[in-house]
Amino acid sequence: MPQFSSIGIKVWQSLLEPSRYRRVPRDISLEPLPTRVPRHVPVPPPPPESNVATPSWKRKKEECYLPLQQDIKSKRAKLHQLEKEHERMEEQEAMMKKILEL
Repeated sequence: MPQFSSIGIKVWQSLLEPSRYRRVPRDISLEPLPTRVPRHVPVPPPPPESNVATPSWKRKKEECYLPLQQDIKSKRAKLHQLEKEHERMEEQEAMMKKILEL
């Protein structure tokens, strides 16, 4: 039988006894892995159905300014169309005068 010193016996006893200082291994499979998102990845905005209150300036912009901007845009498009038609009519009128002069 091998001879052990008193220090060796204490070491073996400390290894065999559960100690409050020794770390008990955890079951890692039960815990979700922490996911780290890099900072350069943009965070998507919340969906419109979320219960986030809309600021008053944004609500006012949506209610007042956006319809006005759309109205102005449509009227500019109509004006541009009428100007082109007017140019065509003037060209046709000039051609008719040339034909009548001949």
